[in-house]
Amino acid sequence: VAYIRSYFPSLALNKIASAEFAFEGILLKYNVKNKDAFVYFARSICGGRLSRLDDLENNLMKAIECAGKTSDHYLLYVFFSHLGFTQTYDGNTIGAVSSYRMAKKEATILENAYLQVLIDINISDIYYRNGFFHQSLFYLNEANGLIARNNLKEQRLKNTLYYNIAENY
Repeated sequence: VAYIRSYFPSLALNKIASAEFAFEGILLKYNVKNKDAFVYFARSICGGRLSRLDDLENNLMKAIECAGKTSDHYLLYVFFSHLGFTQTYDGNTIGAVSSYRMAKKEATILENAYLQVLIDINISDIYYRNGFFHQSLFYLNEANGLIARNNLKEQRLKNTLYYNIAENY
């Protein structure tokens, strides 16, 4: 996931097709688990780079479907959160909140408080940008509770949370 997120966005546009082909070949050669999900995720990133937003979302949905078949909750978290980010960027507020909530469900299944906090902050941002300050604060308070209950020491995360709370007020 980290490789896909860092490599494909940094490619020159004229190199994307050959990089996709090479990446798919590597996944096949080494018989990577959930290779289809990774292929669709990479295609979605490349679709976004090429401004083919329909391809981006369609490939993300296929990646989600593949990850769901193997119950890979981490990949589902990644793909739903990426879909939420994309939908936020596209102005699809309802879709973004729904995708982020699905990502939160996966983070909860993984029992990963850090990932849950990240999602709460993302949902809060959507509500804040749309003037729903009470709802925004609800998610920030939920994130703050997760940090306290799980004794998360990530100062950058706390700073983001406190900044967002102040911004709401």
